[in-house]
Amino acid sequence: MTDSNQPEESLVLVEPRGRKFRFLLLGLVMVAASVLVVATDGSAAGWLGLVFFGLCTVAIGLNLVLPSRLELNTRGFRFIGMGRRSSVFDWRLSRHFRAWSPARGTTMIAFDYDGDARRYRGLLARLNRALTSGNVALPTTYGLTPSELVHLLSDWQRRYGEEHPTA
Repeated sequence: MTDSNQPEESLVLVEPRGRKFRFLLLGLVMVAASVLVVATDGSAAGWLGLVFFGLCTVAIGLNLVLPSRLELNTRGFRFIGMGRRSSVFDWRLSRHFRAWSPARGTTMIAFDYDGDARRYRGLLARLNRALTSGNVALPTTYGLTPSELVHLLSDWQRRYGEEHPTA
């Protein structure tokens, strides 16, 4: 158990913005192409492209301004994306961090969380476990390789998973 006079250890990982700039540029090109289609023939496809790519570009811009973060402290961790905060995942209830690839070129970190909320125990949680071997997944690797993030999370879970008694 840590000394209560010591400051709580914490770590914040921020998703790199490099790839987002390329997606923003691509989105702007697609918006410009859609505007060109609307201006030349006013077709529904042009309007549909303008709305779709416009919304995508706004979302990417928001992600540049508010990058995804992973906040770790001695009690647990949470992820934050587009300004939305997840609930705190208690280290004592988090287990088996592992890399999982839902599609080629994409890797997420799946893990088991034994929280009391229905979302961790219900039908969707069971389906997630069947597909990913975990009922929760982190949306990104926050600039680390999947194996580095798995190692980091597993290390924090080992260090702090039994330290704090249930309040």
